[in-house]
Amino acid sequence: TQANPGQAVTYTVQVSNTGQGVATSVVLDDVLSPYLNFGVNSFGANMPFSFTDGATPSTLTPGTASYTDRNGAPYPALTPGANGASANFDGNVGAWTLPMNGNMPAGSSFSIQYKAEVR
Repeated sequence: TQANPGQAVTYTVQVSNTGQGVATSVVLDDVLSPYLNFGVNSFGANMPFSFTDGATPSTLTPGTASYTDRNGAPYPALTPGANGASANFDGNVGAWTLPMNGNMPAGSSFSIQYKAEVR
């Protein structure tokens, strides 16, 4: 599949607890390609992520995400249109971290989606 500059792409991160015990302190993080702008309002106003529980619910809820810029420095506030990005994307985000609230039972799963714009 080919994506062109200005085109939005959706990423899905699927998480499963395949162990025997409860997973605690679940945290997701990702480093964006330098060729992508991070989606700020992808799933509603100020909603960059979409959370979906699996067939066996995880009982988790998304916490408050944190971001770093492309140089690895803390980036405290998402800014639509920053660094040449389109209106619903931020070109300064280099990575994100999303802590999950709660504990994840064995055999459960969930997915997180986020969007990015090709630079």
